[in-house]
Amino acid sequence: MKEFDEKLEEIISSYSKIIRKVCRRYYLAGATQDDLYQEGMIGVLEAYHKFDGKPKDEEFKKFAIVCAKHKIFDAIRKSNSYKNKPLNNYIPITLPFFVYSKAKKS
Repeated sequence: MKEFDEKLEEIISSYSKIIRKVCRRYYLAGATQDDLYQEGMIGVLEAYHKFDGKPKDEEFKKFAIVCAKHKIFDAIRKSNSYKNKPLNNYIPITLPFFVYSKAKKS
C-alpha cells in the first residue's frame, strides 16, 4: 500500500504543472482556475487507475492529458447546462440590490 501511495504522489507532482498549463486555456463561470485544476487532477487520477502499462510511459502522458481535458470539459458543460443558469446568474444576498444593480451597469 505504501508503494502505491508513493507512485500516486509522484504522478500528482509530475503532472501538476502540465494540468495547470491546460487549465489556463479554459474558463468556468462562477469558479476559479483552482476548480478547473482539481477537475484536471481528478482526470489524471482516473487515468492512472484505468491505464494498463507503466505510468512513466509517453503513452500514459498522452492518455492522462486527454482524460484531464475531458474531465475539465465535463465540468464546463455541466455548469453551462440549463438547470444551472440560475446559479450562474445569481445576485449575492450580502449586497443590497441597488448596490449590485449599480455595479453591474458599470
